[in-house]
Amino acid sequence: MLKKEKRGDLKGLLTRLVSRGRVSMRDGRPMTATGYKEIYSELGSDPDLRDLIEMFVQEMPYRTAVYEELLTAGNLEELRRAVHQLKGAAGSYGFPVITEAAAAVELAIRNEAPYEEVRQNLDRLIQLCHAARVCPEQ
Repeated sequence: MLKKEKRGDLKGLLTRLVSRGRVSMRDGRPMTATGYKEIYSELGSDPDLRDLIEMFVQEMPYRTAVYEELLTAGNLEELRRAVHQLKGAAGSYGFPVITEAAAAVELAIRNEAPYEEVRQNLDRLIQLCHAARVCPEQ
């Protein structure tokens, strides 16, 4: 989970990306230009985990904004670390498809794949992150 002081920085980053057209908004939630299909946590129906999963889902716009900024800045090693962290967290919160997509980004960076391959894998990861929901009624 992000510390309060970091959330302010990330909100500012997200605002800059929205204003540049890098991220668009729908219903107050960031989305990719192609939209998104909702995906639900496999653990979302567990009342003991619901609040934690909701916090994880709410942080997705900030996480993905950071990923965009890191790729734009060419900071691939920091991007690899960030998606590695997401890879583990997503699995813990019941989002194996996000775990798999994060692993693909991490592997592309580790293998020094061409920029376009990293970009495509990151775009897919970001779409999935924006589609994450706790459970169908959310």
